[in-house]
Amino acid sequence: MSGDVNLGLRSSNPFLAQYSDTTVQAPQQVTQYAGNPNFQGGLENDTFQRSEGPGLVSAVGLTGVGGGLGAAAGYYWKGNPLNKVEDGYALKDGFTNTYDAQKFDEYVNKIVEKRKLNALSSLGITDLKQYEAIEKLAKGEELTDELKTALPKDIKTADEAKAFMQKAAPKLEKVNPAHIREVAKKSFEENYSKSAVQAKIKNYTAMEEELTKLGKNATPEQLQEFIAKNKDKFGIKNSKKLKNYTDKLLKLNQEELLQELQKRNNGFKTTIKEFQTEILSHVDSETGLLKEGAPKNIKAMFKNFRLAELKRYGLWGAGIGFGAWIMNKVLGSK
Repeated sequence: MSGDVNLGLRSSNPFLAQYSDTTVQAPQQVTQYAGNPNFQGGLENDTFQRSEGPGLVSAVGLTGVGGGLGAAAGYYWKGNPLNKVEDGYALKDGFTNTYDAQKFDEYVNKIVEKRKLNALSSLGITDLKQYEAIEKLAKGEELTDELKTALPKDIKTADEAKAFMQKAAPKLEKVNPAHIREVAKKSFEENYSKSAVQAKIKNYTAMEEELTKLGKNATPEQLQEFIAKNKDKFGIKNSKKLKNYTDKLLKLNQEELLQELQKRNNGFKTTIKEFQTEILSHVDSETGLLKEGAPKNIKAMFKNFRLAELKRYGLWGAGIGFGAWIMNKVLGSK
């Protein structure tokens, strides 16, 4: 199930299962993966405040801010990525865009890394740490013990490293991150973003209901008509793969076909469930604060959400004094 894109990547993350070397495949199961935050700057110590906390309200009496402060306080409640629910906290729907944006950056970074590794493989590079070590040696920079260990056995001097870099340059020039990002965007949005997975759930749930109504005694002709009518909902863009899949479905009776659809739909539902679980596992269910050991990429998502909300409510670029004060309170600084 995929909008096929020749990106040459193997990886796993909350919205991606396995890839072949040439094609991005649709997700079947959900697994975690580490990624780099796409918004940096003081994130290591960042936490967010509960909407019930004092936050901006404690400064309502400040001279000269008056109604503007009230507006900022109103924004602040909206800027919190969480809603309080009966048994803890839940992510706001708007958080999806922040999450997807960062995951897309990580997705593209993985593709670029894979392309670079492929480009350098003819020079004997099997790990990008090796290339990093050679690059630093060529520049005369100090190498950590880890990078010293990563150096290929035949490259020990700066001159040898410089000679390697000259050979590597034309190969790396063929890796175009901007083009990769452009090509990957549509595939990610259509197949692996949280909103795309939610759309798949909606499609598969509708097909399950329709197929259930046909009943266990549905004829082969009825099932054939059902498959033909709903084939666009399977999410398979490649015509050959779509034909192979529909040919497989045409061999199933009503019960078997229903089980097949339910199996796929359950995989997508697990994706959504674990999307919440992955994020909320780093939130204290009683205080509503990010736990001290929350990963940098999770902290980045929360801060990015606030930044997006600042822009959304027109508080980005406010007056120097008041605007800086809002930024300090809303984005948090320690």
